[in-house]
Amino acid sequence: MSIFEKIAENKIREAIENGDFERLGNKGQPLHLDEYFATPEDFRVGHSVLKSANVLPTEIELIREVGWLNQQIERCEDEEERRRLKKNRDEKQLQLRITLERNKRK
Repeated sequence: MSIFEKIAENKIREAIENGDFERLGNKGQPLHLDEYFATPEDFRVGHSVLKSANVLPTEIELIREVGWLNQQIERCEDEEERRRLKKNRDEKQLQLRITLERNKRK
C-alpha cells in the first residue's frame, strides 16, 4: 500500500469516526450516473467539480437572468425603470446568443 493510499484510508476512517458521512446530502438515495457517463471522459472531473459547487454553465446563468429580467419587466410600473430592464435583458440575450454560437463552433 502506497503512502497516499494509507493517508487516504486514514482520512476516510477519521471521517467515519467523526460522523462526517452521516450528514451528506441525498444520503440513502440512489446515484444517478447516466448524466455522468453521457459526459465525454475528458470533461467528467471538471463537470463533477462544478456541479458539486453548484456552478452553472454560462448559458444557463444567462437564460435564468433573462427570465428574471422578463418577470421584472412585467411587474415594473415605472417606464424609465422598464426601459433600463429591457436594455439589460437585450444585452443578456445578445451575450447568450454569442455564447451559444461560440459553443456550436467548438
